[in-house]
This record gives sequence, C-alpha cells and structure tokens, in this order.
Amino acid sequence: MKLTDILKLPDGFWSKLAAGSTESIQKWIELDALNGMMQDNTSNHQYKSESYKKYKANGMYRTTTGIGKGYGVRYNKKTGNLNAVPLYFKNKKGVGVRLKAYKGESATNKDISKVNMYLTGKMLRGIKRGASPEPNTLLMVFNTLEDGKKAYGNRDRNKYDILGLSNINREKVKERMLKEFKKNIGNISPKQIVIHIE
Repeated sequence: MKLTDILKLPDGFWSKLAAGSTESIQKWIELDALNGMMQDNTSNHQYKSESYKKYKANGMYRTTTGIGKGYGVRYNKKTGNLNAVPLYFKNKKGVGVRLKAYKGESATNKDISKVNMYLTGKMLRGIKRGASPEPNTLLMVFNTLEDGKKAYGNRDRNKYDILGLSNINREKVKERMLKEFKKNIGNISPKQIVIHIE
C-alpha cells in the first residue's frame, strides 16, 4: 500500500468537517464562543464597555427615558421680562425602541456575564468553508466581509479571538483524520501517525 493511499481522505471530508452539522468546526467555534471560550485558548473575558453591556442586557433596546430638552422663551407677567426656560419634549427614539442596526432582528443574546461574541449569532453561524488554494487544506471564511472585519477587529482591539482553532478543536480534527486513516491502513496502529496542524 502506498503512503498516499494511507493518507487519503474521502471526498467531501473537509466540507463536512467545516460546517453543516453539530460535529463541525463551525459548530465547535460557535458553542465555544457561547461558553466564553476563544480559539486562542483564553476564556471568560469581560466586556470593557459598560454602555454596550447595558444595551446587550436589554436586547439592544434603548434604556434611556427618551425625554429630550430644549429651550424656549416665556413671558413673565410680574416682571414684564422674556425669560429663557427649559422645554421638555418626548423623543420618538425612546425606551422600548431597538437601536437602528438591530431593527428586524428576531432575537439577541443577552448574556453579559462574559464575552461570548454572540449578539444576533449571524457572524458565528456564517462561518463556512472557503475555496482553498491548496489540496487537502481547509480554509474557513465568514459569510460576509462585514463579519470578517468584525472578527478581526475584535481580535486586534479586544483580544477576543474566534479565528483559528483552539488546542481542543485541533485535537478533534486530528481524531477525525486518524479515524479515516485507520480505515485505510487496516491493522497498522494509528499511533504511528503524527499529524501537525498549523
């Protein structure tokens, strides 16, 4: 048996592993994030913005009273003077109105006990396999350019990293590869094969 035959993976292996099932890289990353675990093996990050925490806990709805203040002029009969007085008016964008960027969203995650990179979930659910320039390699991409920028921005600015694979998820990939190699090599122990994931 040739070495290339031993190390051959079945058609569709990478596509199936990338996304589309509960046992896929996309799902592992999503579930890790929901539990506050990042792909750089760190966990339990705390949100830095108190304002963001308030909005997220409230489903991205406004938390202010919605009362605005302006100034008008009022005539004082006793003094005969015109005085500037504060005038209060109702702001249409008041309490109970969702922020513009999140209008139309059916649900948002309200967990603020740790950073979970999950607000609407679109970014994490949108992770998928991209076109790889090399055979037998897996390239994971985001569904939209906006989501990709958001992920890189969070990694670079805040150290919230969902890019790459954690040590645990790397081991999961190795296990699935070894399972396929074992089918190819029969009685040869898979312990003799060393897989390095970069």
